[in-house]
Amino acid sequence: DLQKLKMAELSAKNQELDGRLATFSSNIAAAEKQLAEQSVRASENSKALNQEFAIKITKMEEDLRELDAQIQEKKRALPAAESELVQVQSSLEKMNNVKKQTEQEWQRIVQAVDLQNKRKAELTAAN
Repeated sequence: DLQKLKMAELSAKNQELDGRLATFSSNIAAAEKQLAEQSVRASENSKALNQEFAIKITKMEEDLRELDAQIQEKKRALPAAESELVQVQSSLEKMNNVKKQTEQEWQRIVQAVDLQNKRKAELTAAN
């Protein structure tokens, strides 16, 4: 009788453990399924991000090529601009020299007129 009771207890305990094992197995299967779904989503997100980054990188490369072309164009134009600057500076120097000469000539004319007016005044006073 005691043996049957022990067997019944062991059988009940075994069924309880089987139930817990089934629950654990079910939980593990659900977790594995969820991990698989997350893995698929992560893979899809990764592919989408990679495509987005590839598009952005391509755009940046195009922008860099365009900027490089603009820089090269400006570098090619620089010698001509420098040459033009030298010519403008030379022209300004010439214009300044002409201005100085004109001012000096104007001073000589003013002095000559003043001298003539002085002589005229002296002659008028002498008469």
